[in-house]
Amino acid sequence: MDGFLKIVLLLAVLPVFALLSKYFLPPIIGRVERWMVRFKLKASLPSSYYTLFNKVLLNHAEGARRIDHIVVSPYGIFVITARQLSGSIVGSERDARWTRILFRFRKRLQNPMFENGSHIEALQDLLGLDASRFHSLVIVTGNARFESPMPVNVTQAGGVLPFIQVRTDHLLGYEEAERAAGVIRSELLKAHKTTRAAKTSVIKTRLQHVSAVLEPGRRR
Repeated sequence: MDGFLKIVLLLAVLPVFALLSKYFLPPIIGRVERWMVRFKLKASLPSSYYTLFNKVLLNHAEGARRIDHIVVSPYGIFVITARQLSGSIVGSERDARWTRILFRFRKRLQNPMFENGSHIEALQDLLGLDASRFHSLVIVTGNARFESPMPVNVTQAGGVLPFIQVRTDHLLGYEEAERAAGVIRSELLKAHKTTRAAKTSVIKTRLQHVSAVLEPGRRR
């Protein structure tokens, strides 16, 4: 009887475990894959030809742009957006919105190719370069399944290096590439200073509030 109960309990637990694994594991795997992408870019691209920037915040007239990775090289500027997706993805490269289907739930989400296009436009304005100097790359982490064929610039984490390394036509002069990297580096420094100033302002405001609350007690 004990053996029968164990089998019953096992059969009851397995579907729950499978459901939880399907729901919770993809985000964890996605985070690990995104970290691996950053590691591979840094470890595999020689710094003499490629300059890597991660988590870039650009201020733009149409709003701030948060870019996961930028790789500046004589072979062009690679603008990379990484997205963790799971379930079935319905939509094509031309659709502004995709639909994610997971456990029969549907969620509309922005096509990351369109989002990356806006990142490139912001970099064009910043660097004064035309679109032919840029490569758009979308990395999809997680266990997403696309219902429609995707172009070569939508790939999984393992495809990021081949996409970059196979492109060897010179789109920028070495001096142009260095200048572009310098401008992006300067923007990162500005963003860092702005963020630090904002944090300092918040801390000062909180300290002033605490001081105002404690002041009546001190006077007594």
